[in-house]
Amino acid sequence: MTDASGALAAQSPWAGVLFYGLPGGGKTACALELAYHFEQTGRFDTYVWYAPEDDDEPTVALRNFADCLDARCAAFPSDLKLAEIIERMDTDPGQVQRITECFRQMAALVFVDGVERLLTPAREWRDHRWSIVISAICASGGLSRLVLTSRARPRDFGVPLRVVQVNALTVEEELVLVDELPNLDRLARNTSDEWHDNDGSLVYQVTRIAQGHPWVLQFADSLARDSQLLERQLSQGTTDDTNALGAFLAVDGPDAASAHFLSELITWALQIADDLEPATRLFFLFLCCLQERDRRAWILESNWDAVWSLLQMPRSAPVPRAMYPELVTAGLIQCVLPEGEDVLTVRLHPGLAEAGYGCAGPDLRDAVDHEMIRFWFTQMVAHRDALPKEFREDAVIVRAGLSAFPYVARAQRWNVALSMLAEIVHRDSSPYTLSVTLPLVRTTAAALAGTSHGLAARVLLGKVLLRLRSFIEAEDVIRGALKDAVKSEDPHQTKIVMSELLRLLRDTGRPEMAMEYYNQTKEFMDALPVGPWTRVNDEAGQIQTLLQLNRFDEVVRDAKSLVARMKTLPDPPLENDDLVTPWSVREVVLSTGYAAAIAQRDWAHALTFNERLVKSMRSRGAKDLEVARVMVNSCGPLIELGRLGKHRRFEQALRKLRQCRKAAEKEQDRELLGAVFTAFAGCYSAAHQVGAAVAQQKTSLRYAYETHDHAGARIGHTNLAIYMGDEGDERGAACHGFAGAMLAFLTGDDFTIALQRVAWRFAQLGAKAQNIIPDAYETVHRSVEAVDGVRFDAVVNELLPGDATREELFTEVRGMLEGYTAALARAVSAKRVE
Repeated sequence: MTDASGALAAQSPWAGVLFYGLPGGGKTACALELAYHFEQTGRFDTYVWYAPEDDDEPTVALRNFADCLDARCAAFPSDLKLAEIIERMDTDPGQVQRITECFRQMAALVFVDGVERLLTPAREWRDHRWSIVISAICASGGLSRLVLTSRARPRDFGVPLRVVQVNALTVEEELVLVDELPNLDRLARNTSDEWHDNDGSLVYQVTRIAQGHPWVLQFADSLARDSQLLERQLSQGTTDDTNALGAFLAVDGPDAASAHFLSELITWALQIADDLEPATRLFFLFLCCLQERDRRAWILESNWDAVWSLLQMPRSAPVPRAMYPELVTAGLIQCVLPEGEDVLTVRLHPGLAEAGYGCAGPDLRDAVDHEMIRFWFTQMVAHRDALPKEFREDAVIVRAGLSAFPYVARAQRWNVALSMLAEIVHRDSSPYTLSVTLPLVRTTAAALAGTSHGLAARVLLGKVLLRLRSFIEAEDVIRGALKDAVKSEDPHQTKIVMSELLRLLRDTGRPEMAMEYYNQTKEFMDALPVGPWTRVNDEAGQIQTLLQLNRFDEVVRDAKSLVARMKTLPDPPLENDDLVTPWSVREVVLSTGYAAAIAQRDWAHALTFNERLVKSMRSRGAKDLEVARVMVNSCGPLIELGRLGKHRRFEQALRKLRQCRKAAEKEQDRELLGAVFTAFAGCYSAAHQVGAAVAQQKTSLRYAYETHDHAGARIGHTNLAIYMGDEGDERGAACHGFAGAMLAFLTGDDFTIALQRVAWRFAQLGAKAQNIIPDAYETVHRSVEAVDGVRFDAVVNELLPGDATREELFTEVRGMLEGYTAALARAVSAKRVE
């Protein structure tokens, strides 16, 4: 682990680490340990974990990996989607350089767990593009690194990886473990003189076969409770292959010897299972048929009786907890309490679980799939329909749908898969959940292609892609689905896909096209037999389009009308509104109305919309943190109303901000804390408490740098320049103003506005400005980094393009600033500035 950790250091010559070895050796555990370690050190900003499924096609696996990166890497430009680049990688190889550039500019730690699933028997990549993508990620020369785990060592990484074998203990470590295993230690100590005596020779044979593999030693220890049992089992194995693990290590990958070695161990374990009492053996095979995350005591106990009944066993099922001791003693399972949990978890060696699943037989496998689908579907429905509302848990619904999918896929019940996945997407549109769901939706859509449910599956795929902002692929899928929907004359699906197309046009900045399409399809939409909530949902989409067209008066007017209508609608909705969630529609309308009112500087309506939005969120049981992220937006209107003479609004804003701060501190949401302290500063400034405003803005600036929020840092420097100027610190104000302008120049974010604000300040100072305008980059750098937590120089170095220098950046920004200042100064002297 020391070698692996060193390979991921910022100055390491390695691009990452490969952990490889036989199943159950702890490769994934080592990778997780690295993740936990570096999370504590703060070395990386972004962590991405991807594990391909056993039955994934190589092309599907690569696309799923790209989707995972797109969802996790917030630093990617909005127009860059790895999934889209990979699709045209062979025809446009220049696009790969964009991947390299992105990973050069971020510090990401990317994990791919189970690489052997992506390799041929010859250890070549099943899809050659994997090598290209891995090279693109790690060839950046930046701070990003890659961690791979694999049972086999790929022949060609394309980049230098530190290779760490996770197979066997050293001889010394093996002997220490033998001493710690009670039954083997007892056998060894029973021989006082010679290692060759009967019991001692058994221990020697075990260590010779195990070759340092911990699971083999632990398994043998369970047999060693009876020396005759151990001796009989050892005599059944072959001795010619005891050095198979050594052969594995010698060739750096799987060969016939190592495969046979593992097969011998699994066969040995299954022979032990065959000697168990029949009910216990059946329970062991039942465990092998379960997904690893479902081997928890409460899940086992909830489903074992039903599986027993489905198999029409003659008597009542034995209690699981009564069978654990025998299985533990036999070395077939471990029963553990994971750290921080109070629920017993059963663990099996992955190779043994795979073999046990093969031995289970079709009747048991089908019974497990049937029962687990029923169990998770019941969990989903129970929490979806729970009354009262506080018992509705969207997180449980999502967990149930994701947990059921492996069993649904094995049973090929794709209609059920589609229903559960649609419910997940309906309940949780967070990037994390969508990125986990996307590969499952792809698989389901492919399986249902050409069936009566194929269109619905494609629509769902388009919806997920759209919400993950994979616009190019989403548009292909949605437009294709729309053609098929029109041909099928299915009005229900046609309406859904039309709505998704309208959303796509809005999200891709084509509001004029969206408006035109809406007008073209309005007659069709109006004729559909849908309920009132669906109508309001359609109109909510319409006012979102109007917002993009800057028709703010219409948005505010229509939003107020829709809010009044929604108060009269049934909640929960009727059957003809089954695809609409009232609170979601309500909150879209209110947030759209808020945005339009803010754009109009209509502070009273903006405040009303925001307060109703917060009320809606609380009534549906939203978490305090989620509410706080919305409530903080009410402080801007309150501050502006306070400026207009309604001074009680300042105190109202401060009360709300204290609530937001409490929620953010409880959940350690640093991004929200930055926004809260910026709002505090604005409130104190408007109330003419300038010293407090400066202090609060400095705190906000620290959070912006801590969370790598470049936009927040730009705004923080610009605001701090205003407040420090009001306080009389003109030199400090000038440096922070310059810093804000330089960050705006580098990011292309509101550069003109930032420049004008600084220039306006200098223009007001007249001739005095010449004495306070910074004369060099170093002056700005030293001044702004006097604020605790500001890492201005590091951010500038990160954002600088190509071979540009910091001094060149300063000179260019100063030249433009002087031009703006001169123009504004002339306007001031001519009294033409309001």
